[in-house]
Amino acid sequence: MSCAQKTQIGKAILVATLFIVVVIGAFYFAQQVTQNEALLSFLGQYGYFSVLVLAIISGLNAIVPVPAASFVPVFTEAGLELHLIILMLIIGTTIADSIGYVFGSLSRDYVHARYPKIVTKIETFHNQHREWVLPVVVLYAAVVPFPNEAIVIPLALLGCGYRNLLFALILGNTINQTALAYGATNIFMLLF
Repeated sequence: MSCAQKTQIGKAILVATLFIVVVIGAFYFAQQVTQNEALLSFLGQYGYFSVLVLAIISGLNAIVPVPAASFVPVFTEAGLELHLIILMLIIGTTIADSIGYVFGSLSRDYVHARYPKIVTKIETFHNQHREWVLPVVVLYAAVVPFPNEAIVIPLALLGCGYRNLLFALILGNTINQTALAYGATNIFMLLF
């Protein structure tokens, strides 16, 4: 194995470890928060709006991608209904995806002028596999543990229509947020 391969494997292990530590930290924080009466009162007061804001921030956070669904136990402890929490998570992540799409669209001329060869290669690949765009977006949004902007922004740069992507994003976000919310609730009950 070459030195470059060892370095790539080391980086991948480091990223995976950091992600696991952040998620465990979020669960620990959620457990601590459930015992804080003032915060529970605040969440109860602002309720679903606080879920929505957290989902938008979480959806845009590419640096430390902590899923907003990891805070579901906090919101349920504050007395919020799980199905409405999930709905707010879906709406919030879709809003974050929409912001990413707008960013990609606004950056399109700049990227095309600055990196024409790369854009041409990506456009050629996109044109050859256009029928796979929506299924890939659904799968990416549903199962990939990184912000959806990683796929939404490039598609916006390519000029993919937002209306076409919106249904795929909503479907993928629905699958992802539902699975994470039910998983977070069950893991939280098992651990604490």
